[in-house]
Amino acid sequence: MKKFISLVLCVILLFSVAAIGVSAEHSDSVDNSELVCPINLTAKQKESLYEKIHNAIFNMEKNVDISEFGFPNSQESANYLSGFLKYTKECSPELFCEYVTNKDGSYTFSFNILDNKIISLVLPEFTEHSKEHFTEEYEEFVRLCDDIISEIPNDFTDLEKVLYVHNYLDLHFEYDTTYTIRDAYNFLKQGKGVCQSYTYLFSYLMNKIGIECTEANDDTDLHTWNIVKLDGEWYHIDCTHDDPLNSCEEDIYGHASYSHFLLSDETILTVNAEHNQHHEHYSPLTKLFGTEVFAESKKYESADYAWNLADTNLSYCNGAWYFIKNNGATSSLYKTTDFLSCTSLGEAITDKWCVKDENTGQNLGCYPDFYSGSVFTYGDEICYSLSKSIIAYNTVTNNSRIIQGINPEDNIYGCTYDRIKGIKISEKNRFEDHNEYITIAMDNHILSDGQVNAQELIAAQKYLLGLSEENFAKYDVCKSYRVTIHDLAMLKKISAGIE
Repeated sequence: MKKFISLVLCVILLFSVAAIGVSAEHSDSVDNSELVCPINLTAKQKESLYEKIHNAIFNMEKNVDISEFGFPNSQESANYLSGFLKYTKECSPELFCEYVTNKDGSYTFSFNILDNKIISLVLPEFTEHSKEHFTEEYEEFVRLCDDIISEIPNDFTDLEKVLYVHNYLDLHFEYDTTYTIRDAYNFLKQGKGVCQSYTYLFSYLMNKIGIECTEANDDTDLHTWNIVKLDGEWYHIDCTHDDPLNSCEEDIYGHASYSHFLLSDETILTVNAEHNQHHEHYSPLTKLFGTEVFAESKKYESADYAWNLADTNLSYCNGAWYFIKNNGATSSLYKTTDFLSCTSLGEAITDKWCVKDENTGQNLGCYPDFYSGSVFTYGDEICYSLSKSIIAYNTVTNNSRIIQGINPEDNIYGCTYDRIKGIKISEKNRFEDHNEYITIAMDNHILSDGQVNAQELIAAQKYLLGLSEENFAKYDVCKSYRVTIHDLAMLKKISAGIE
């Protein structure tokens, strides 16, 4: 089960009679009811309070001066500020620094009091690891996120950007079945995480590229997902549930689904009813600022949209999106430029993916009427897997080729492309444990050894200058069917580990 493990805040309220001091301790937990502010704060004051707490956490400061707001020394103030601290962190994926926690997973903070007013918030203690490494880890986090964003074409619409990031997370990351990785930074580093990780990274990337996005938490605090705004309307997106697992709770490599993509409030409560975790939910934005986050539009739920037709992920290449769609006993590659008009390309796919007994190797039969491969982009080509091979369809020439060097012992059940590592293939099906992967180097690794070295750079430069007559395809890493200065620049970046 994909679970959201919540942190319960333990508040120690420090009462005083006159000057700053401690008179008694009081513990309380934060539930998900509405935050009731004991004083009248304007929207601008709430934003200021958020910025103060956010910046203090980011800089790992001990005290947050909140004297300007005039909070009385009361239980109501304690409840409000403890909730405000919780939701500030939930709204800020970049605040992945960790607190020292109690045995029950809660953390403790306190207040300083003067003349019966709360003048400062004393933040929880940060872990030694966060104190020593947060700054450098944050810089790495930003760089890794910028790397993802740099791959998004400049002419993408907001809808395409949302689809691209959704696909990226589901195709490059997997669910952490040990339930240990819950933040965005370690998600990027380890390649896996639980629902918070998917949610926080998606939210951070969306907001960084200028698309308003927040988190949604179900009222039992067992699951979290995203709500994103497109053309003035809010829509639910759950990247965690759209990254499918097999029956052994393992990632189905190279697969992304769209059953939780751009849904309304009404629909998110009913989709996948048997395992639905999308109960009545709340948004931290509403808790903090009173921002109404209602997803009423069902615009993108129409069966005519490509993601509702596709049986694979949608992959972008040269101005269009491509996917595989089942048509009864066969499947076909489709193309769309507007997500509504979808055109079938080429011959029908008739391959079947067979299931074998893991112990005896006996063929237990094939998936009837079900395409079990995946789709990815390589240069000008859209590649899709058959049961024993990968086909590359050239979107410029409309010709197809079989990618050489792939000789799987079993069926190909998932594949994707990394421009450094090449094609990664899974040979295990959706019902078997222990996914096994093989990697095939593509043309940009000139000697097919998975790396570009100085000798290869010199050879490419000689070819570019007309001093060498080696096969140009080795150096055409930009797949433009000619070697240019751009290819050489790309090779230099790959060699330096930048690309």
